[in-house]
Amino acid sequence: MSARDDLIGYALVALPNEPAFAKCEEKADAYRLEVIAERDAQIIAWLEKKAREEGRNNKDSRTRGDVLFRMADKLSRGAVRPPLSKGPGPSPEEAVRKALEPVERLALAFENTGDPEIGRQIRAAITAGAATP
Repeated sequence: MSARDDLIGYALVALPNEPAFAKCEEKADAYRLEVIAERDAQIIAWLEKKAREEGRNNKDSRTRGDVLFRMADKLSRGAVRPPLSKGPGPSPEEAVRKALEPVERLALAFENTGDPEIGRQIRAAITAGAATP
């Protein structure tokens, strides 16, 4: 599960209104873009460092250095993008289920500690929220 899915799942539980949910999506996307830009800058810096380390002594070293500089240039222009992750993230339903786990534990704790009515009310709220499209 990604941090974005965690945030959106939290928004669904803690802030069950549409403007708050949209704002959480906007903030998560903005943060994702910042992380991608930082990652790209680190990769470009590393490629340029390795290109300089190759030196200019012979043809093979110059060729390797030129290739690394070209790759860094392509990344800086956005012509090439490194992959973000190694697989698809969880489904939205799974994200919501994961976000509701602490609330379900809270309901269970109320049911087991002698105040089952509050636990039933929490479970009813979870069920009502899950039924809302």
